[in-house]
Amino acid sequence: MGWIVIGTVGTVVLLVGALLTASSASAAELASAQTLPQGIPILDPGGPGAATALHATSECSEAELRKGIAKLSWAVAPSSGSEQRVVMTIFRDGFIRGAFQTSGPLASQQAFLVWEGLEPGIIHFWRVLTLQAGGWVPSEITSFEAPTCVANMVPGPTPQSQ
Repeated sequence: MGWIVIGTVGTVVLLVGALLTASSASAAELASAQTLPQGIPILDPGGPGAATALHATSECSEAELRKGIAKLSWAVAPSSGSEQRVVMTIFRDGFIRGAFQTSGPLASQQAFLVWEGLEPGIIHFWRVLTLQAGGWVPSEITSFEAPTCVANMVPGPTPQSQ
């Protein structure tokens, strides 16, 4: 996967690769190359401004062959903030060096997102950013392994009864 620089936030370089996002809330929240708004700092993780209880399940799409999806859920921060974003990377240090993909803006009370365009068989790291008065408050980082979704494009022979 190739990464392309699309912008910066402070000293963090934002990169875009093949990962795409999709929200279960609406098509308007689809984000293929979203960035965090510039000038808003990413604060220390945790506390009442951070989402908690992150959970992910990955599976193969029933609608599209060879497409892996992740169903992400979390508990909204007790101090819910004004919006949220989900950020994801396939690099262990991706959040530190800015090699991550960002969802579009999510409602402050939204607690579910379907992420599409996973890298098959690769561990994906993700977290939720909640926009508070002082900046983005990150949740803990958690991970899941993307499925390898294979599809037999040519039907095999049908067993015949004798």
